[in-house]
Amino acid sequence: MAEKDPKLSQHKLAADTRLGITTVNRLFNNKFSRVDTNTIKTLCQYFGCQIGDLFVLR
Repeated sequence: MAEKDPKLSQHKLAADTRLGITTVNRLFNNKFSRVDTNTIKTLCQYFGCQIGDLFVLR
């Protein structure tokens, strides 16, 4: 996420999307094993993108 806008802070994203700061922190630091579908929807709407733009399977 931070790759798209390096100036985007975790706190700003959390405030703008109303996602929990812990959730945002885990996403920023790639420390998650699953993501709630509402979180994905919120992020896609916020960034104006599709799910494939947010996550990459490795």
